Amino acid sequence: MTGRYRIALARIADELDNLDQVYERFQKKQEKKNAYEQDDICSIFGLILHDFYNVLENIFLIVARDIDESIPQGGNWHRDLAEQMCLAIPEIRPALLSKDLGEKLAEYRSFRHIIHHTYGFQLVWSRMEHLVNELPEIYREAKKQIIEFIKYFSQPGL
Repeated sequence: MTGRYRIALARIADELDNLDQVYERFQKKQEKKNAYEQDDICSIFGLILHDFYNVLENIFLIVARDIDESIPQGGNWHRDLAEQMCLAIPEIRPALLSKDLGEKLAEYRSFRHIIHHTYGFQLVWSRMEHLVNELPEIYREAKKQIIEFIKYFSQPGL
């Protein structure tokens, strides 16, 4: 394994720690959810959903920059980057994520876009509730697939 890959994988592992921290915060807020006002719930979980996807996109950027050596450009670069992570690149790397998971994450990416362009008090719980409810499953699956990706580079001869 080249030094370039070692550095990239160390950065990915660092971001996985951040993903765990976001998820731990999510769990703590879930336990207290009934104690919050509705608009506070939207703001709290809106930020958590934002952070969750942000960590994943940071991992995508590391893979694109340091392994693929190709970061998408243009107005749709966020979507193109996510789609790139679902591609296996022959003689370079396997897919980071399955297409199924990539499709599920598209909603989180879209929601993160909403967070960037609206105020917390404008968030509507009914539009984000399913993302909050599905987060535990999405977190586990994303982490599992990213760990498998890291393990791929630990094989002899790479």
